[in-house]
Amino acid sequence: MKFIFIMITLSILSMCWWRKNILIMILSLEMLLISLFFHIATNMNLISLPSLMIMLTMMVSGSSMSLSMLISLSNSHKSSNSIFINFLTFVKNYYPSFLNLFK
Repeated sequence: MKFIFIMITLSILSMCWWRKNILIMILSLEMLLISLFFHIATNMNLISLPSLMIMLTMMVSGSSMSLSMLISLSNSHKSSNSIFINFLTFVKNYYPSFLNLFK
């Protein structure tokens, strides 16, 4: 039980610590999902086995799709830094004058 909470804490801390490298951040998020799945599977006796298998299947397919998309994004930018993803989402909404520098 304490091991699962240590895994959850480590994954949250590593997501905050390695926030500039997108691949390590995604792997930390996957560790968080796996530890939450183990916590649900061991403590909740009301959830049936087929619903746990469906949850596990959805987690695996979602994480593999997101990891492959982020790897292709980092390969296209020749870097695994998360600054390029921040450019796609954050800069154009809050700093429109910053975008005028590149015109």
